[in-house]
Amino acid sequence: FIQSVLDEFGLDIHKCLAVVTDSCATEIAAAELAGIPRVSCVNHWINLPLKTVCFKGKPPTGNSPGKPASPTAALMAKAQAIAVFFHNAPAAMELLRSEMERSQLDVPVPVRENETRWSSQHAMVKGLLGLKQPIAEVFRLRRLEWKALEQIEAILSPFATLAARMQKDGPIISTMVGEFWSLAFFPVFYGKMSQVLVPEVQRWKDQLKKDLEARFRANVLESDVVLAASGLDPLFRRLGLPGNFPGHLKSDALPRFIVGVTEFDNYNRPQPRDRQVDVCTSAIRNLVTRFGLDVADAEASHPVEHGFDALHLTVADFDMQEQSIQGTVPLDVEIASWFAEKKKCAVTDDRMLWWERNGHQWPRLRKLAMLLLRIPISAVPSERNWSSAEYISSGRRSNMGPETMDATLLVSSNAKTRAQTTGMGILDSMACKKAKK
Repeated sequence: FIQSVLDEFGLDIHKCLAVVTDSCATEIAAAELAGIPRVSCVNHWINLPLKTVCFKGKPPTGNSPGKPASPTAALMAKAQAIAVFFHNAPAAMELLRSEMERSQLDVPVPVRENETRWSSQHAMVKGLLGLKQPIAEVFRLRRLEWKALEQIEAILSPFATLAARMQKDGPIISTMVGEFWSLAFFPVFYGKMSQVLVPEVQRWKDQLKKDLEARFRANVLESDVVLAASGLDPLFRRLGLPGNFPGHLKSDALPRFIVGVTEFDNYNRPQPRDRQVDVCTSAIRNLVTRFGLDVADAEASHPVEHGFDALHLTVADFDMQEQSIQGTVPLDVEIASWFAEKKKCAVTDDRMLWWERNGHQWPRLRKLAMLLLRIPISAVPSERNWSSAEYISSGRRSNMGPETMDATLLVSSNAKTRAQTTGMGILDSMACKKAKK
C-alpha cells in the first residue's frame, strides 16, 4: 500500500524520511516492512490511555480474555446520563440556560460524551462542574461523586491544555519531549504528590500513568527520529527534577530519562551521566549514517558547490585558546560541539530558518535538522480530510467522479486553512477577488 501511494505521487521510497501513523498494528507492520522510520501520532498515543476514564469493559470473545471496566466508568456513565438528559429535553436545557444568565455563569453547557475522544469527556465534566449548583437541584449526586469528578477534571485539564496548544500552534517534533513532561506529565503525576484522591480515581490514575509511560517509551524513547529532532532543537534544554523529587520515583520511565544514570569511575566515585544528551547523540549518529550525511570531508573541500562554508568547528576545552579544528572532524566531535554551544534563539524564532542561517559550523547536523524538523507528529490533519471526504461523498453525490472529489476536497481543506490564518469566515475566504482592469 505504501509503495502504491508513493508510485502515484512519483516518490522514491528510499527518500522517505519517516511515515506518521497511529497505533494501528497494521500501519506499524507496514512501516517496518517498507523499512521506513515510523513516527507515532502524538494525538493518538495520548488519546488511547486518556479515554479509558469511561471504558466500560470488554467481554471475553474466543481466545481473548476480555478487559475489565475502568474504575471510573460508573461515575462517568452518570455524568454522561446528566449531559444527555439536558440535550434531549429542550425545556430543561432552556431552564438551565436561563439559570446561567441569571447567575452570570460563564461556563460551557455540558457536551455529550464521545467515547472515541477523551477531550469530549473533559469538556463534559468541566461543564457539569461549572453548573454544579443548578444541576444539583435536579440530580442527586453524592458529595464524594462530585469530588471525584473534580479530581478527574484536574487530571485531564493539563492534557487538554497540551492538546489545545498543539492544535493552535501545530505540534513540533523537536519540542514534544519537553512539552509533554512540563505541561502534562509532571503536574499530573508528580506535581501534586500530597493530594488524597478518591479510591476509584486513584486506581484509574495509576493505570493511566502506567499506560502513558509505556507508550512514551515505545513512541519517543525508542524513536531515533523524535530523539534526534529533540536534540537538534536550537532551544534544546536539559529537563530537570525539583530538589524534593521523591527518590523512589526516579526509576520511572520519564524521570529516569531526565535524571540520567549514575556510573562509577576507576576510583569508584559516582559519575552521573546526562542520559538526555546520550540518547539524543546516539539517535543523531544513527540517522546521519542512515541518511548518508556523514560526508563532511568532501563538503569541506568543495564549499561553493554544496552551498556550505568551509568546515570550522570550535570545540570548547580543546585547549586554552579554544582552537579551531579544520579539515577532518569526527562526527562525535561535531555533535559534542553542538551540545556545548550556547545557542541564541528566541522562542518565537522559526527553527528551520535558524538552522539555515546559523548552522554552517555543524554541516552534517544542519542537513539532518533541515530534514527532521519538517516531519509532522500528528496524523489529525489527514483524518480531518477523511471526515470531510465522508461528508462530501454523501448519498446525494454518489455519482461524483474521483477528479471532482479530489478538487472539492482540496478547496474545502484550503478554505478552512485560509479562514484560520486570516480570521475570515470560510465563505469570505473562498470568495475570489475581482481582477483589476
